[in-house]
Amino acid sequence: MNCSMNCSMNRLALPLLLCCFVASLDGLSPLRAEDQRPHFVFIAVDDLNDWIGCMGGHPQAKTPNIDRLAQRGILFTNAHCAAPVCLASRTAVLSGRYPQTTGVLSNWGAERGKAPPKAQQLPVRLAANGYATLGAGKIFHGSGTPFFQDYFDTEQRWSPFTSEQVKYTAQEQASKGTDHPRHRIQAGPGQRDWVLPLNGLPSERNADTNDGESFDWGPTQVSDEEFGDTRITSWAMSKLAEPRKEPLFLGVGYYRPHIPLFAPQQDFQDCPPVQDLRLPNVDEHDLNDLGPVGQKVALDAITAGTHSLVVKHQQWQSAALAYLACITYVDRQVGRLMQALDESTYAENTWIILWSDHGWHLGEKQHWGKWTPWRQSTRVPLIIVPPRNQQAIRGATCAEAVSLVDVYPTLLEIAGIAPASHAQGASLVPLLKAPEQQTERAVLTTVGAGNYALSTRDWRYIRYSTGEEELYDIATDPHEWTNLVQKAQFKDKRIELQQKLDATIIGRR
Repeated sequence: MNCSMNCSMNRLALPLLLCCFVASLDGLSPLRAEDQRPHFVFIAVDDLNDWIGCMGGHPQAKTPNIDRLAQRGILFTNAHCAAPVCLASRTAVLSGRYPQTTGVLSNWGAERGKAPPKAQQLPVRLAANGYATLGAGKIFHGSGTPFFQDYFDTEQRWSPFTSEQVKYTAQEQASKGTDHPRHRIQAGPGQRDWVLPLNGLPSERNADTNDGESFDWGPTQVSDEEFGDTRITSWAMSKLAEPRKEPLFLGVGYYRPHIPLFAPQQDFQDCPPVQDLRLPNVDEHDLNDLGPVGQKVALDAITAGTHSLVVKHQQWQSAALAYLACITYVDRQVGRLMQALDESTYAENTWIILWSDHGWHLGEKQHWGKWTPWRQSTRVPLIIVPPRNQQAIRGATCAEAVSLVDVYPTLLEIAGIAPASHAQGASLVPLLKAPEQQTERAVLTTVGAGNYALSTRDWRYIRYSTGEEELYDIATDPHEWTNLVQKAQFKDKRIELQQKLDATIIGRR
């Protein structure tokens, strides 16, 4: 749904309670004095699935900078969000609590819930323990929230368009809330007008309204500096050029590849020609073994347009190419940021955490967008890079199921801050020290009230509020094409995961 942020600059001060808590990470780093505590660069990328080189989600992805980060640290290849939508996922990450605990289940309606207490928010807790907490772009979902001491909220959803580059109709200019490019075409007598985005693909959801997402894509003939993500990077680079006495937590939140899938022309040129683009692996019969609820989730246009609309207008390759180009653009910004970090006074003692709030479908399961219980929507990149001044395992992958909720306790442990009693995740420090170990863990993703997906190392179990179920053997069926829930030979596995899900739900309330 609508993940927009206003374009004002918020500089909101937080009180600092200077506390000293020093701890060893059992061999991962030595005991350190207060002024030697590590810094954090905390990079959030919106709507990024596994289409990056190091995860192999698309064979034509070009992400050299993110790939280099993975080589510098640990890549978690089986990380899942707590909820596959912006507000609920980010609330879970930054509060360390699951959606069914906070009540923040989605982006809309009563399921939006309310923000957890400020004292529980990760930047606030770090600030109370002596950290300078700075942030730019989309870290939290929404603006005007006093979480960072220096929060530069750069509106990026509809940029880089300016009044000179986009001409609105008189009706759109009169609408106070319109800040994105839309054009109307007149329908025939008795029919509705369509809202026509830049590339000529009418939106099924946004006819006769200026609200909602912009399901559009394509290159733009503007400079990098007109993109919000570029400005965000430049702002963060300026902060890395400022030495300070206290340890730093720097949040950098990128909006791309969130729709609309606009990126600079040069990033499209770095991708293959549209006619050579390889489409996602799909099975045209994929929905046949799903129940009615699963089929409805797949076919509904909840957070983007429909797959049938994309195919009808022969736009599948163009849209997928634009998604790759947006990732290429973000990767360039990550490269700029990492170069600035490596050349700064923070270079030796900084942990880097790169994550995405949820995945994104581009035709898989005949779906576009997020807000589904399937792996394409819940699985995310998670890369954790230790400081250069530490001896640590680097360039390894971890296949254990982990949750983004685990980031909160992980950072507290690394920072030498006492564990938070409210936090429900598990610290990933043991996996950073031994990424090959098997924990037999099952992690939970909630898709609105009563709908759950459970992920283990090799299995996925889905249950809807109606009782409808799905079961997938990820080890042999990573695309979740074959629902095994009705097959007798998998009855024991189904019961085992049912019980794990029930126990996990109870433990997360």
